[in-house]
Amino acid sequence: MNLVAAVKSDSNADVLGIALVGAARADQSSSVLGIAPGGVGAVYDRVAATPEEKAAISAWIRATFAPELAKLGPPSDADSADTRELRAQLFAVLGYYGKDPAVLAQANRIVEKYLADPASVDATLGETALAIAARNGDAALFDKLQKAAETSTNPEFHENALRLLAQFEDPALVQRSLDYAVSGKVRNQDAAFQFAIALLIDGTRDLAWKYIQANWEKVQSQLTTEMGGLLVRSTGGFCSVAGRDGVNQFFAAHQVPAADRALKHAIERIDGCIELRTLQEPNLKQWIAAQPKP
Repeated sequence: MNLVAAVKSDSNADVLGIALVGAARADQSSSVLGIAPGGVGAVYDRVAATPEEKAAISAWIRATFAPELAKLGPPSDADSADTRELRAQLFAVLGYYGKDPAVLAQANRIVEKYLADPASVDATLGETALAIAARNGDAALFDKLQKAAETSTNPEFHENALRLLAQFEDPALVQRSLDYAVSGKVRNQDAAFQFAIALLIDGTRDLAWKYIQANWEKVQSQLTTEMGGLLVRSTGGFCSVAGRDGVNQFFAAHQVPAADRALKHAIERIDGCIELRTLQEPNLKQWIAAQPKP
């Protein structure tokens, strides 16, 4: 059973299939390795329930994929399109879920070049590095991206910079991002996306949800009918009974127009995650216990 199948199955797989995704690391094809981030991410976000479980998955990712990234060597103009895509895939899984210190440091170096001159860096790797750096970023990077969001004449870069503000996980910067979304400096449809992104990211979800509840009048004032449904649907990232009940109770007391279906889908997704975690977390614990100790 591979990793993707494992997170959809209710069988008692011994190791949750993670090892088979690890086997894909030796296939030098971005199309094959491309399953790794999604598969590992599903286990990391929706099966692992504790910091210790997430840390064990991160350690496995570093041990499994860092050697494959090293084999590719530094980026070169001679790289094929497949090699560039493969490098970005490895970089992503090591940065997002592996929390690899070398990749995080390299992401910061790439971002400096990319922000100064986007053409100086492969676009796929540059955007991946920027997203990794934002997740782990400081106030200086936040300021640069906020300035880019406000001044860039490139619509795509403007939108990307704005979306990245919602991905910073430092609590003070989460607060800044959410305050900015309701400041009047962001279009209504963009403000809703900022909250939706923060609700969907494991490292920002709880802070975003507390902010929304505490500042509901400000948040609601930014919502069009369509964007209200988007925000409600994004609460489906929770994976606990307490989270589900909190979402249900809040929106029962704070009606969002035309969002009944969105709320139904969010609750169904939370229930699905609760069921998945109940079935598969014991298998994950078993798999972690069987891993070689460092």
